Amino acid sequence: MIAPPLVSDVCDGPVTFDQFAPGSRHSLVLAAGHMADGSTVSLPVLVAVGQAAGPRLVCVAGIHGNEPEGITALLEVWDGLALEAMRGTLVLVPVANPPAFRAGDRRNPQDPLDMNRIFPGSAIGTITERLAHRLYHDVVAGADFVVTLHGWSRGGMVVPYVEYPRDTAVTPASRAMAACFGLDWMEAFDWPAGMLAAVCARHGIPVIEPEIGGLESTTNERRALYVRGISNLMHHVGMLPGQPPDHLPPRDVERAEVVAPQGGLIRRRRELGEPVSMHEEIAVISDLLGRTVAEVTSPMDGFIAAQRQAASVNPGEQIAVIFRVIPETS
Repeated sequence: MIAPPLVSDVCDGPVTFDQFAPGSRHSLVLAAGHMADGSTVSLPVLVAVGQAAGPRLVCVAGIHGNEPEGITALLEVWDGLALEAMRGTLVLVPVANPPAFRAGDRRNPQDPLDMNRIFPGSAIGTITERLAHRLYHDVVAGADFVVTLHGWSRGGMVVPYVEYPRDTAVTPASRAMAACFGLDWMEAFDWPAGMLAAVCARHGIPVIEPEIGGLESTTNERRALYVRGISNLMHHVGMLPGQPPDHLPPRDVERAEVVAPQGGLIRRRRELGEPVSMHEEIAVISDLLGRTVAEVTSPMDGFIAAQRQAASVNPGEQIAVIFRVIPETS
């Protein structure tokens, strides 16, 4: 059944979430800037308010325009909400970078800046900087909890896992969020200063960043992991009644990144999720005449957690990420 046209509220100024009535839904269009042809670049924001007071959870997808798994998952979360059982406010930003999404690319081609390296943005900067400023200052700031949804994009795939900030004031609360999300692996991470998650942690907001999927694609199975994870989190923070469903606790991991020593054609020797040993060959790189120019080995024991699926690679580009399970100390 095709849904009726959705009437949206266009907002040029700041958003006041307290203004929304209990048990209501709202679709907002937050103007971020105007282009040379007169068109307006805006953020789509969905707001659902429960029947009783509670925390504000903000979920952001589409910071990179070619990572659709989180984008589609947030729309499914929105479709499945039952406000009569909900407390607090759920804020969903399905596409944080509409120009990049329109271009089907990681970045907005009009800058081209990586939005997830420039937060909290600038109100007088380029259009991507203005989008980042509008998103952080008018949607994310003041939230009680934040989830920023990602996946590998063009040419790569990742096993589902979730990152949380290392050694910050919000690390314990963020780690608890990561543990309840329902994925098999979680990693304490030192995010670059301009990432949305890093800015949240720096300003005292518990935050996690799941990574699911890749190859600029979305599947029912991977999308369901995001939908389930957000539901688990809403139970965990008291927005939905009861506790999250039982699941095996995730294992903590640490990483090693593998980059190409030479450019050429990749032939993989191990696939995503497979175990590897230190110094084991995981790929070879050949030139276009078939001559081997480099042998790529694992820097440690573990398993292949992320992998370049594209056949070509340039020097210094990432080929794989190896995860090693951190032994439990208790």
